[in-house]
Amino acid sequence: AYACSKFVMEAFSDPLRQEVLQFGVSVSAIEPGVIQTPLVLNAGVNYERNWDALAPNARELYKKEYENGKKVIAETYRTSISPDHVAQAIEHAVSSSRPKTRYLVGIDAKFLAITAMIFPDRLRDQMFSWAEQKYSKSTTKPL
Repeated sequence: AYACSKFVMEAFSDPLRQEVLQFGVSVSAIEPGVIQTPLVLNAGVNYERNWDALAPNARELYKKEYENGKKVIAETYRTSISPDHVAQAIEHAVSSSRPKTRYLVGIDAKFLAITAMIFPDRLRDQMFSWAEQKYSKSTTKPL
């Protein structure tokens, strides 16, 4: 649901910007990557809590996925950026005489935008699936 809400915001900002242009109003979309928010900071705790609530047979069945998930959460936290970066983008959007229509904040946001422009959706899906599988294999310790 979180990713969907971000897509809706982006989809809404383009026609809104076009509609209010006649009134001299500027609309900018702020599109951050992973930011150090409570959502990211608490992800590990919530992940552990949900894991602990699973039945023992479910934990045995999903142990590999659980271990991979822990590593992804740790890496996500490690690469997340300060909310100050988002604040700077917002400040520029509201104070600039010529604000950008879109502010991509963080290297991950820029990477995703570039890949969306360059690659067809199905190829991009395959690339991300391949990368996820490769990451899982390279980070999983044998049981």
